[in-house]
Amino acid sequence: MTLTQVAQLLEEVLQGTEAMTLAQQQPVLEKVVDRSWDLLNETERQIMQASAVFEGDFSAEAAFQVLGARPDQLASLTDRSLLRRDANGRFSQHALLLSFCRTKLQADARRRRQVEASFAGYFGEWIVQLSMQSRRRGSKNVLDGYAAEYGHLVQLIHWAGQQRQPTLVIHICTALFDYWILRQADLRALTWLAAALALTQQLNVDVRMQGLWALAGLGVSWGEVEFGRAAAQELLELSRQEQNPVWEGYALLNLGGASLLCNEAREAQSWYAQSLTVHRRAGVRELAMTLLRAGDAARSLQDWAQARRYYEEGLLVAQEVRNEKDRIRALRRLMEWHLLTEEVERGLPWLKDVWTQGAGAGYVVELIAAMDGTAAYAAQQDAHMLAAQLWGAWERQVQQYGLYLRPFEQESFAPVREAVLRSLGEANFRRAWDEGKSWTLERSWQAAREAIYG
Repeated sequence: MTLTQVAQLLEEVLQGTEAMTLAQQQPVLEKVVDRSWDLLNETERQIMQASAVFEGDFSAEAAFQVLGARPDQLASLTDRSLLRRDANGRFSQHALLLSFCRTKLQADARRRRQVEASFAGYFGEWIVQLSMQSRRRGSKNVLDGYAAEYGHLVQLIHWAGQQRQPTLVIHICTALFDYWILRQADLRALTWLAAALALTQQLNVDVRMQGLWALAGLGVSWGEVEFGRAAAQELLELSRQEQNPVWEGYALLNLGGASLLCNEAREAQSWYAQSLTVHRRAGVRELAMTLLRAGDAARSLQDWAQARRYYEEGLLVAQEVRNEKDRIRALRRLMEWHLLTEEVERGLPWLKDVWTQGAGAGYVVELIAAMDGTAAYAAQQDAHMLAAQLWGAWERQVQQYGLYLRPFEQESFAPVREAVLRSLGEANFRRAWDEGKSWTLERSWQAAREAIYG
């Protein structure tokens, strides 16, 4: 039977079933589904079978990442009415066909595990990227993204719970918290934060401590300080009960972060000192972040000498354990320390080190902060020129090597670029004025652009 004949048969069957009851339609439709399945090649069968992992409609990107389905394969299946494509470009199946494919998937345990892992990997990364954008409240694209995949996120929570992946559970719960905050439904939002904590209650002690740590960190970093503090306090009590110094130190670290956000610098310093003591006694090697946070607390108290000692030790620890991200953070803080204490000439080499040793797509946020710090704290021409050179070098690297910047990164770069241009332009204007040149501010900005882009 040709594809044209199958399509004609399907049309006749659908026309003939209009007057039938649901019970009468079922056997007829099952025959059509069986016949359609027999006509698929092996790759198409695998795509259709795996598509049962989606509880609702799905995007072409999700189909490619989870099912391995190319656009032309999706188009072919749509042409044969095995998939439906809506006005937004999302795909779905008839309920009977979905049930048929789900039965096929459930019968193949190995294939089901592979597909579920791909599903979790794709949406786990997807939610991280969308969550970063959700900080900019009111973004329609973010709201639309959450709404389109809401069912899949809830589905992923259940899967992650079964697989004992508390960090993923909490990431999704806190992302859904952010979604409802964006929609100004605070009660619904807090329900998801409570759900994150409740879900970790069902896990064993070690996994629960990991979950509490993730929840405390996310709560603090996302501005829900009291919620994060409560999770950290519970982790502290549980870790001491279990005599686990690693998690005890992490709990103290999160409590320090909560205090620092509440402008309680002395209390934060106390928490960080306790965290350092516990981790050093236990021989924990990943001390860099604790040292950097302790330095931040000392800096808030304007204890510059102590802040520098913490930052330098944090740099040494990060280098020793080869933690590149913390090493870049330490370099940035040392650069800022010199700028804040008006030692600009000594601060610039740190900034150069940040760029020459750590420049890469993974450290874009740290580089933004470093350049922003230079523009904000250094009045000297050399500091502005260096920031301009760094900016130009970064953009040239993107163009040369095709490094991919996600939209939120591009948006983060824009204000920094403008700040650098403005600062350098104003510096050029002042210099031209001192030299008796009749430069306008516009001409000064043009000179700044030329300095950056050549």
